[in-house]
Amino acid sequence: MKYYYLLWAVGLTAGSYIGSKYPAGIYLNVFYALFTMILISVSGFFTVKKLLHKSTEDRLEDNKKILSAVIIVVSFFAFLLIGYVNFSVYNYRESKNIFYLIEKHKGSSRQNIILDGRVASYPKYSYGNLYFLLETGRALIVREDRDTGITFKADDPIKVKIKNCDPGFLLRDDYISVDGYINLSKDTYLKNSDELIFVSEVSNVKRIMPDNFVYKIFRFRGRVYKHLKNVYFKSLNSESASIAEALVLGNKSDVPGYVLENFKKSGVFHLLAISGLHISILLYFINWIFRKINFFTFSFLLIFIFLLIYNFLVGEKASMQRATIMSVFIILAGMWGREYSQRIVLYFTYIAMILSNPSFFYDLGFWLSFISMAAIIFVSPVLLNFLSKIFPKFKIKESYIVRMAVLTISVQIVLTPMISYFFGGVSTVAVAANLIIIPAFYAVLLLLFVSSVFSMIWMPLGIFILKPVSIFITYILRVTAFLGKLDFSFLSLDHFYMKHVITYYAVLLALFYILKKYLSRSNSSDQKKEKAIIG
Repeated sequence: MKYYYLLWAVGLTAGSYIGSKYPAGIYLNVFYALFTMILISVSGFFTVKKLLHKSTEDRLEDNKKILSAVIIVVSFFAFLLIGYVNFSVYNYRESKNIFYLIEKHKGSSRQNIILDGRVASYPKYSYGNLYFLLETGRALIVREDRDTGITFKADDPIKVKIKNCDPGFLLRDDYISVDGYINLSKDTYLKNSDELIFVSEVSNVKRIMPDNFVYKIFRFRGRVYKHLKNVYFKSLNSESASIAEALVLGNKSDVPGYVLENFKKSGVFHLLAISGLHISILLYFINWIFRKINFFTFSFLLIFIFLLIYNFLVGEKASMQRATIMSVFIILAGMWGREYSQRIVLYFTYIAMILSNPSFFYDLGFWLSFISMAAIIFVSPVLLNFLSKIFPKFKIKESYIVRMAVLTISVQIVLTPMISYFFGGVSTVAVAANLIIIPAFYAVLLLLFVSSVFSMIWMPLGIFILKPVSIFITYILRVTAFLGKLDFSFLSLDHFYMKHVITYYAVLLALFYILKKYLSRSNSSDQKKEKAIIG
């Protein structure tokens, strides 16, 4: 039963994958789901009843093991089914996307369409074009004579390409009306060539101001974002300000390309993504404020509200949501005086996120975030125990440098195949870079969060607190620039295919299993020796 919840997550993943590749029709899918669930439940019930009925004192222990195995198998297939149904329903909804239907029935002629909606993502600039996700509210299909048209409500999002425009032409949460046409993507900027994209010229875009409550909420978020960005660029030079914007607001589009490249080659690009590191700093800051106040309930409520606001501010980011959900689980466990397992919290967070938003299954950031966390929870303790066993005279677990090195190595070991497959190579200086940069990075994050909060209250105070940040960011930029220029800093793996990823993980799991068995036997042997000495 040790990996009971892990099998839930594995079953859900397998079902989600099958559902994404071979989705069933919605009604047939529901029928099969109900039939299979009833079959599994009935089979499990009669198996349990039979085992308990025939149990004797001699066979009771064996029957308990069989019973546990039956429960594990039944729950695995139940979650496999849940994943399959969840993804089939998701694919069914995607197939009813209004823009796919328009593209499918447009015929040979190009249809001009006017869309009203909100810019739902940070616009990204590439070769004179602006790319973003538009959350649509209204669509107008214009007839050829352009005197009449068909207007309808459109709630589906669509990717938009605005040609021949400046980088700062649009911002996230701008409401616009845009005239253009829908086409299957043949753009090299977009990875999926079968994806729909709405194409328009900059002259066909105009800003609008809807009179509704939702618009006011997103307008407020946009004003907060602009205020914080203004504070960063007023207080720091452009490079440092763009790093601050990426770290706090989650927008890397203003970071110069050469800086991003240096971060990638140095193996610290993950620091620019809002993740558990940011959440841990936030929690530390809030707990520090309330350390002398014996009012934990209020502290938890404040943390919860702050996390909700921060998630809304940065947008729907998988790594941020993962860190937030895990933090809430852990804080609730502490508040109720319950013990918790980081492994179980990770499993339940994964299950909750996949079930609530199946599109995360296609999100690389989602997988990198969970794989990194799995490496920290599963691999790093084993490596620490192994090093402690090899070097018993040294206090391995008490050394900050050793623990940080082991954490970094664990993440690198587990992430290497994924990074190699998607990015064509890995950094060879990642461990050294993380050890050198992370202490300064903690200082940067703490100062940025404190200055951002105070700048919302009184801008001059926020700017004053922000001034020392430039020292730490300059240090980080110089380290990444130096490491990034080294000829051996990045190992290119252009021909690293999925079969290599699968083989790598299979070997890694085998080695991990062998190492755990070795440590378990070694610990048992040490305990027997201690008992013999005492005896």
